[in-house]
Amino acid sequence: MSNNATDGVDRGMDGKSPDVASTATDSYFFLDNTQYVIQSVPFDVTKRIKLGVKVTADNTNFSFSLKQVQDFDTTQPIYIYDALDNSYHSINQNPYNVVLQAGTNNNRFELTFQNNALNVDETITSDFLITQNNDNQTLTVNNPNGLDIKSADL
Repeated sequence: MSNNATDGVDRGMDGKSPDVASTATDSYFFLDNTQYVIQSVPFDVTKRIKLGVKVTADNTNFSFSLKQVQDFDTTQPIYIYDALDNSYHSINQNPYNVVLQAGTNNNRFELTFQNNALNVDETITSDFLITQNNDNQTLTVNNPNGLDIKSADL
């Protein structure tokens, strides 16, 4: 993050990926239809930064995580947004692990600083039950009214 940067390509601040075509698995910032290993942007809590992921084998385990935070507020929540199921995954403490099929995903993942799924006006607590049975190793979600559920955190 840099207040001197823009949301576009900044010469001397953003770095293109060297050779994405020759790598089996790669991740990158996706800006102007190009892969970048470095992208500088001014911080804004509402900002969404596109991430690209390329894998060449089906059922590839992929993990998004924070290894180091430098010159950034360590209390600021950081999420990976997954457009496949409109879900947000905090990566401040734990990685977001996902299984990917072979291909290039340039429009599926975004780095965000807000969990927009939390902006729900209505909290449903009746007629909805989650039960954990450790003896049977099962987790049961009872949704008798067939409500559309965007996410559930336990």
